[in-house]
Amino acid sequence: MPVQAELAYTESGINPLETDPHGFRERCLRRIEQGRTWVVVENGRLVFKADVISRTPEVNYLEGIWLREDRRDKNLGTRFMSELIQRLLENTKSVCLLVNETNEWAQGFYRRCGFHFRATYETIFLPRKEPVQN
Repeated sequence: MPVQAELAYTESGINPLETDPHGFRERCLRRIEQGRTWVVVENGRLVFKADVISRTPEVNYLEGIWLREDRRDKNLGTRFMSELIQRLLENTKSVCLLVNETNEWAQGFYRRCGFHFRATYETIFLPRKEPVQN
């Protein structure tokens, strides 16, 4: 959960553990219970994680992909992603993800994992509405 929160903060500037701690924990737990969070742990330390956000017969959408920084130059990430993709493709036709255009390391990593660029999207973060006071 802390890694997922860190990824969300890096992308959006919003820390979900501060803005919606209960809801964020529930969403993370629900993904785990649904078997949609994939992790590799070595010696009690998280090395790799990925979340399957959406799963249909046509496509699986991945998000929250993280590889411990000190393991990034050892080709372990491509091995972990290859295993995940192979398992997902047993029940779906394709696997997709989005990557920030400024994250060159991630773009290269995903190319090495066999992903191909398809389109450019703009991310827009809308301001949170304050609850109505009665």
